[in-house]
Amino acid sequence: EGYDTFVGVRGVTLSGGHVLNGNGGNVWMRSGTITNCIIENGAVERTNESNDECSGAGIYAQGGRIVDCKIRGNRVLGDNKGHNGFGRSAGLYCANATAQAVVQNCLFEDNGGEGSEWVVYLGNNWTVESCTVVASTLGAVNSGDSTHAAAVRIGSASAKLRNCAVARVVDAAGAPVATYQNPASVSYCAFDVAKEDSDPDLGAGCVFAAASSMFQTVGGNPWLPGSALHDKGSLAEASASLPATDLSGVRPRLVGSALDIGCYEYTPKGTVFVLR
Repeated sequence: EGYDTFVGVRGVTLSGGHVLNGNGGNVWMRSGTITNCIIENGAVERTNESNDECSGAGIYAQGGRIVDCKIRGNRVLGDNKGHNGFGRSAGLYCANATAQAVVQNCLFEDNGGEGSEWVVYLGNNWTVESCTVVASTLGAVNSGDSTHAAAVRIGSASAKLRNCAVARVVDAAGAPVATYQNPASVSYCAFDVAKEDSDPDLGAGCVFAAASSMFQTVGGNPWLPGSALHDKGSLAEASASLPATDLSGVRPRLVGSALDIGCYEYTPKGTVFVLR
């Protein structure tokens, strides 16, 4: 059973939730804030033939703010094909929000399952910024039927993807996938593959690069920004509420002349932080 969040959750691990024929494997969030949490190993599973939603194995959110979280290892189980497109988002499903809602400085890693089509889905009034979506295998395959695998699916012109890195996400056939969206909603993001819809153009400042140049491993962390992400983001595109530090909670969110793309900031050797 998932956690229903209204006010706030901070600094905890929410793990192992399993919802049948419903939403929010680990978290069902209507409002409030989730900060500095690990959301892992949740599942949603369809066991009937209804057209009810069955999505958001990690988090199903209808509003609020999600910041500095690691969302990993979540699964959509069961075959969701033929169910009117429901039950497809493994890491995070952002349902249409009535007010502006935001996801910041989050790492989405290893989210998928046989019933999954997307890692992250964005509905009305959602902004996802300075996040990293990586290393996931989806259950869907890009084809002419009702399925369309994508790392990030943007389902609304009012949703935005900014300063985000997307790489090493593949469909069930092993083909790399990135985004499926309105191009105007995407800016200063980096991808290791072009998006799948008919318009090949993305918004301002987007980067296409090999995953090997997007990331570097330092201190056991494989998702620190490499040359393709370093100083390629835009502070002007960021929300005023963007945290002052990156996902580590230690490194400043801005080091140098521009933001790094993704949830972590590059720190040159010899940099000294003064914590007050």
